Formats: sequence, C-alpha cells, structure tokens
Amino acid sequence: MEAQKQKCVVVWGLNDFLVGGAQRLTIDAIRELGDDSYEWHVMTFFEFPERSTMYDQLPEFVHIHRHSFKNSRDIRAWLRVMRDIKSIHADVAISHAFFANFVLRVLAPIFGYPISIVEQNTHTTKTKFQIFVDKVLSYVTHTIVAVSEEVLRFTSVQERIPLKKFRVIRNGANLERARSISSDGDGSIVCAARLVEQKNHTLLLEACAIVFANPEFAHCTLKLLGEGKLKESLQNHANKLGISDKVTFAGFVDPYEYYKNASLFASSSLIEGMSLAYIEAAACGLPIVATQTAGTDELVLSNRSGIVLPQGCSAQEFAQAIQTALHQRTSLAACARTQAENFSIEKSAQGYKELIADMVKR
Repeated sequence: MEAQKQKCVVVWGLNDFLVGGAQRLTIDAIRELGDDSYEWHVMTFFEFPERSTMYDQLPEFVHIHRHSFKNSRDIRAWLRVMRDIKSIHADVAISHAFFANFVLRVLAPIFGYPISIVEQNTHTTKTKFQIFVDKVLSYVTHTIVAVSEEVLRFTSVQERIPLKKFRVIRNGANLERARSISSDGDGSIVCAARLVEQKNHTLLLEACAIVFANPEFAHCTLKLLGEGKLKESLQNHANKLGISDKVTFAGFVDPYEYYKNASLFASSSLIEGMSLAYIEAAACGLPIVATQTAGTDELVLSNRSGIVLPQGCSAQEFAQAIQTALHQRTSLAACARTQAENFSIEKSAQGYKELIADMVKR
C-alpha cells in the first residue's frame, strides 16, 4: 500500500481577523490551495470583541489560533503563542502586518521554521523604530512578498533591503461570482473601503457633490460600503455638502449586491497596495476612477478600464473624471472585465504555492 503523503504544515499569521483585504485574501487563497497537501493554521494576535470578524468564513479544515496581546511586552501572550507554535510543528510560516510579522519572525530561529512576510502597502507612516525592526528581522526572513511592483520598490528603499530578498505575488480575488454579473448601471457610484483617514473619503464626497449638481447626473447616488471611526464625521460632511439624501452609508455588506447595479467604482484613497475591492468591482464590469496608489497602475489601465488621477488632485478634477467615466462607461466596462482576469485568486494562490515549495526546499 502506498504511504500516505505527508502534508506541509503552514502557519498563516495576521494581526487580527477583522473585515479587511488581507483577511479576504487569506480565506480565498487557503480555500483555493485546499487541504490535500497542506495543514493550515491561521494565527491572530489581537482581539476586538466589539467589531465584526471573518473567522466563520474560513474553510472548516483550518485550525484557528486566536491570541490577545495587550502589547509587545505581554509575556503571558508570548508564552501562549510559543506553546501553540511548539505544538503545531510548523514547516513554514507566512504572515501579514507588522505585529504578526514581528512575533513570528522573532520565534522563527527558536522553533526552526522558515518564514516569509507579506507587505500589502506603501507604509509611509512606519516609525523609524518599525523600519529598524523590519530591517533587522529581514535577516531571518526567507522572502518578503510585495503585492505590487510599487510596494516592492518602496519597501526596498524604505528599509534598505536588497531587491533579491523580495518577490511579487499580486493579490487575487475570487472572480467566479463576478463573472456572472452584468449591469446596465443605475447611476450609483460605489466605494468599498474602511471609513478611515487613509481612504480619504472627504475628497470623494466633495467630488460627488459637484457631480450631483450637474443636471445630467442628478439621478446619481453614492454608496459607501464599509465601517470605521470616521463614519459620523463623514455623515456630517455629506450633510454640509447638501448631499446626505444621495449618500448611503451601507456598512459592511456583500459588495456584489451593490456592484451588480452600479455604474462605476470610485476611490480617493491615499494608500493602497493591490486593492481587492478594485479587482472585484472591475470583474463585475465597473470602470474604476481612483487616485494613484501602489498597484493602481497595474490594475487600472487609465482611459481604457478606468481613470487614474494623481495624488493631490482637486475635487473638481475628481468630479470631472467621474463624469467622463460615466459617459464612457460601456467601453471602459468591457476593458475592466478583461483586465480583472489578470488578478484572479487562482494566479495569486499559485504564487503562494510556489513560495511554500521554495521555503520547504531551503
């Protein structure tokens, strides 16, 4: 009888499992790679009891390890993680976000597993201490995964880490559902993003106020999909602009229910890496109007699948781009669908499969 193939034990670490892009990528990538060849352990390090999580969307075959650090000096939490790691017998580890990267890299030499980390953004707000820590810990890191070419270049320069330490694995979305969606557009403009500073919703609201004032687009509306600490201030800003009756704060919802009727997707974000929301919206045939961030120039072919504006653009410029995209929606939508196929979860999962194989062979 043929011996049963031994599975590769993978620890996949994240700061938390709140609703977010890295968490959705985790769910889809693990589901795509399956459990025939891998034993999956998802490990998180912070708990936020009052906020929504996505643990219930992980495949049933995933082992979940939830930790609750108070801070980096929480000795009891460190000991609990170490007991977990010891019992798992990890073959490899892959982690996302600074704290998860920090914990799993510090422990890697102790427990003997190779670790790779994923850089999702151009982190302009990293402190000098964080940059120093990342630089030092890069010496015990197998690979630094960047989700776009710009994230790779930025991180290499910011942390003075040689390019040979990096590889690009672009984020990918599960496009199966999107492929079945076809919309003529009801005039709604959709933005799926957390309501936080880096998403810069104020600019989007001000641009939409200009668009809605144009009689040609008086029927248009704005749907904001997401939650965050700025919700109340953004609601107040919409009220001051006189557009509160045209703006819906939908919260964390199924975005496809909004994409299937929308006319376009708009984002005025200051920082992205390789936005899953952009990919999913484009796959549904929505033109993308967005400010320039890392990964956007790879996702959006400006004036072909959408319009990309420079950072620092005015509300008037953003509004003009929205109106242009609405006029050209049919041609932009067809190209957006085609372009999104380059960013499927199948391609992203293949990248992680190759990475894991390389780590095992080290």
